[in-house]
Amino acid sequence: MIRHTIHYGKSASQFGHLYLPETTSRGIVCLLHGGFWKSAYGLDQFDGIAAALAGLNYCVWNIEYRRTGEPAYFWEDPFTDVKNAINKLADIVKIHDSLNRIPVFVVGHSAGGHLALWLNSQELKADIQKFIALSPILDLETAFYENSGNGSVENLLQGSPNDFPERYQVTSPIRLSRKMKREEIIHGKLDEYIPADWSRRYHQHYPNHSDLIEIENCGHMEFIDPDSPAFEVLTSRLVLNRQEP
Repeated sequence: MIRHTIHYGKSASQFGHLYLPETTSRGIVCLLHGGFWKSAYGLDQFDGIAAALAGLNYCVWNIEYRRTGEPAYFWEDPFTDVKNAINKLADIVKIHDSLNRIPVFVVGHSAGGHLALWLNSQELKADIQKFIALSPILDLETAFYENSGNGSVENLLQGSPNDFPERYQVTSPIRLSRKMKREEIIHGKLDEYIPADWSRRYHQHYPNHSDLIEIENCGHMEFIDPDSPAFEVLTSRLVLNRQEP
């Protein structure tokens, strides 16, 4: 396994780690870490998962992005960054031709799960096979009023739904039209940070475009542990899409 650090912008947080397996890659997995969009948490949360996936012969693009608490933070920063990081794959594939014509998956955990499904409302250069959200936050207005992450949503969007309703409209996956790519949501029934019921509501809202998998005896942090059953569930979903509705 080889790991490269690649920058997709000039900011210190606009970079990612590209893991290349030692043999032919089965696909590219783009990882978006969680941590309630706070600068205290970084892409190292996914180091173990990235290495484990590379060991299973996946190429892994583990993405960092600008978060709240960074100097000169602006509410659009995380969204701009993850979109640009995914679009950076076009340049990466040109350098590593072996990555051309293999499936691409976007996987996000917690706040990263929110960003992963938000990307499914955007025009992207990469042809994404599937968007997978692990214990995600998919309704920012609900998360704001439930004070999820001790004010994390207000910090993310730099205001409340009353202050900036348009920001909540364009960043909350439950309020956005999909790009008809398949979404899969995996949530632990014992999640102590983000209620599994939030994912159920989202799935009920988009039953034709999303699948929901709930894991018994699973909390929130198991999704960043490659030795957990949650990792086995994730890898089982890294398959090509079924026919779209």
